[in-house]
Amino acid sequence: MAFVVMLLSCVRQEDPVPFSDGLYLKYHEVFSNSERPDDVFWTRDIEYKFKKLDDGTFHVLQEVSTQKGKRIDGKLEPVPYPDVGDDLTIDKKGTVLKGGNNFNFMDGYLSYLWLPHDKRQKGDMVINVIRKAEEKRKWGQWVAVPVKGLIGDMLYYDADTGFLVGLENVQGKLRMSLVATNHKRLKGTLSRTHN
Repeated sequence: MAFVVMLLSCVRQEDPVPFSDGLYLKYHEVFSNSERPDDVFWTRDIEYKFKKLDDGTFHVLQEVSTQKGKRIDGKLEPVPYPDVGDDLTIDKKGTVLKGGNNFNFMDGYLSYLWLPHDKRQKGDMVINVIRKAEEKRKWGQWVAVPVKGLIGDMLYYDADTGFLVGLENVQGKLRMSLVATNHKRLKGTLSRTHN
């Protein structure tokens, strides 16, 4: 019996490959001084599209649409700023092999889009070793694993799947949320809260 329990615990430590060919994750970001609509500096939508390569790695295309300026008649002026970095190549465990030229995506470090199961426990050092996992808690519609950075920014990961579902910075000026995906379990949570 002890052998079976040990075998099951070993199997549980290795997450199944979370990425799939055709997977997409779309996030909406708002950077503002307050909740007032005329205090918005910019908003952007970032969509990550996954394409499986022959060697088992994944190309992650990043498509960004940014709007800048104060809202006038409910619209913001489109602008090409700020950039999110180059497209990525990641391995099946989420490590960035190539691409990504800013702090969220660094060669040789875990991508911030997904946390493996063994990095979702309180106190775990994650991403690029400057972020620390905290106790699970509710964030929006998600039961999330909050991960705190050195400057107080918080990343939120779905506790079940490990995918990034949101971000907010320490001053509360920047907020990002997952708004669309074709991942079955994440999509189910989104559809329950947006209908």
